[in-house]
Amino acid sequence: MGKFRGKLSRPPDTNTLLRLAAQLQSCGRAGDLRLARRLHARFALSGAAAASAFLTNHLITMYSHCADVRSALRLFRAMPRPNLVSWTTLISGLAQNSMHCDALAAFASMRRAGLAPTQFALSSAARSAAALAAPGPGAQLHCVGVRLGFDRELFVASNLADMYSKSGLLADACRVFDQMPHKDTVAWTAMIDGYAKNGSLEKAALAFRDMKREGLVGTDQHVYCSVLSASGGLKDGWLGRTIHSAVVKAGFELEVAVRNALTDMYAKAADMENAACVVKIDPGGWNVVSATSLIDGYVETDNVEEALRIFLELRRRGVEPNEFTFSSMIKGCATQALLEQGAQFHAQ
Repeated sequence: MGKFRGKLSRPPDTNTLLRLAAQLQSCGRAGDLRLARRLHARFALSGAAAASAFLTNHLITMYSHCADVRSALRLFRAMPRPNLVSWTTLISGLAQNSMHCDALAAFASMRRAGLAPTQFALSSAARSAAALAAPGPGAQLHCVGVRLGFDRELFVASNLADMYSKSGLLADACRVFDQMPHKDTVAWTAMIDGYAKNGSLEKAALAFRDMKREGLVGTDQHVYCSVLSASGGLKDGWLGRTIHSAVVKAGFELEVAVRNALTDMYAKAADMENAACVVKIDPGGWNVVSATSLIDGYVETDNVEEALRIFLELRRRGVEPNEFTFSSMIKGCATQALLEQGAQFHAQ
C-alpha cells in the first residue's frame, strides 16, 4: 500500500485516473461492499479522490451498485461543486436503489442549480416517477424532455410510457409509445401491463402479438405475467396455450410468478387439466397463490371434491392457506350445500 500511496502523492495523471476508475467499476459490478470500502480508504489516504471529481463520481457509482446509498450521498455532499455527471450519477443511484422520492428531489435540485439534465438523468427520474405511479412529476419530466428534445429517446420514452401506464393514463401512454421510433421491452411491457390492469384485455393480447412479431418477447418474465392475466380475463384458451408455449421456450416455466399466472389463467378459462399440470411441474414448489387459483377453478367448475383435495394437500405440505383460499372453499361448500364443512372453513 505504501507503493500505492507514493505513486499518488502527486496529482494523478490521466492514465492513473483511468486505471483507478476501472478498479472502482469492477468493484461496483461485483457489488462487493467490503472491497469498495477498502478501495475508498486507499484513495482517501492517497488524496486521489479529493483531487478528481471524475474519481469521486466513480466512487458514488460504485457505492450505489453496492447498495450503500448513505456513502454515495456523503461523497456527493462533500463535493464543492458537483458537476452534471455528479448529479446524473446520484439520481441514477437513488433510482437504482428504489429511493424514488429522493431521486425526484435530486432531479429538482439539479434543475434549481441551473443545470440542464442529460437524457440519462431524465430517464432515471422518469423511472422513479413510473415506480411511484406519480403522473404529476412525470408530466413535468415529460415537458422537460420535450423542451430538450429527449422525449423520443428510447430510455426516456420507455420510462415515460411506463409512468403513464402505471398511473392509469393509457391515452398518454399510447401517445408516447406511438411516437417512439424504436420500441424496447420496457415500452412494450408497460403497454401490455397497462392494458391488462385497466381492463383493456384484447388490446393487451394484441400488443403481446405485435411484440412477439418484433422478436422482443422472451427476455422479461413480467411481460408474460401481464399478458397471462389478460388472457385469463378473456378466457381465451388458445391464446393462453400460445403464451404457455412461449414461456417454455423462454425458460420461465419454473419461475414462481409465471407459474402462478399460468395456473390462474388456465383456471379462469376452466381448463383445469392444464391448470393442475402447471402446479405439478415442480412438486416441491407448491405455494398458496397457485393452489388457491386451482381451488377457485375447481369450485367454479363445480368440482368441490377436487377443490377439497387440493386444500387438504396444501395443509399436508405445511403451506398456510390465506383468506382467499378459505373464501373459495366456503363458496364451494355453500354451492354444494356442504354446510358443515363450510362452517369449519369459516371457523378457521
